[in-house]
Amino acid sequence: MFAFIYPQVPEAHGSEARSGIIHPSTCSNAVTIKMLPLTLIEAILIASPLVAAHQGGHHDHAALAAARRAAPPPGRDTSNVARPKLGNVPYGPNIKSCTVPGKVALTFDDGPYTYTGQLLDTLAKEKVKATFFLNGNNMGGLISDPKNGWRDVVKRMFNEGHHIGSHSYTHANFDKISTQQRREEIINNEIAIADILGVFPTYFRPPFTACDRGC
Repeated sequence: MFAFIYPQVPEAHGSEARSGIIHPSTCSNAVTIKMLPLTLIEAILIASPLVAAHQGGHHDHAALAAARRAAPPPGRDTSNVARPKLGNVPYGPNIKSCTVPGKVALTFDDGPYTYTGQLLDTLAKEKVKATFFLNGNNMGGLISDPKNGWRDVVKRMFNEGHHIGSHSYTHANFDKISTQQRREEIINNEIAIADILGVFPTYFRPPFTACDRGC
């Protein structure tokens, strides 16, 4: 697991998140490793091709990301949302593991996509929660555009108790873009998700786990 917590973002989840921010705890959704059902493993394997496609085509994806970045999403600007610090929460560091013995946190990147509904069906059947790191404008198009059909999928994730994190707006490589472009990637993704849910995520997972320079 690899994620950042946004700096200076207050905690909120479920009904409390109506203030504007989702603050998930991926480890709280952890599943006992010995009890992972076969149907759940199959669902994870179904979800693998899109991740592989993203990891395998850095150069092609960079061009696509640049094209999508030119068209920010419609919705309320989140850059001016107040973000007071919340208690004893580690802001800024990499989170690379859960420390719950015998458990694993399921996380899925790059969606939503065509098989996300099937994955949610399986998670519901097995009574398992996961964390979804979403792109606001991905291979399936802009997630907040009603024509693309992803709004209901994202709402279902949230309403069924799954955690939602940010995976940037266009899946850009953060080691290869400017500081201003990184900010736009994060803010635009917040806008796209907030346009659907009325809230935006606290956690951010950089595409390709690349965020070493100036992050």
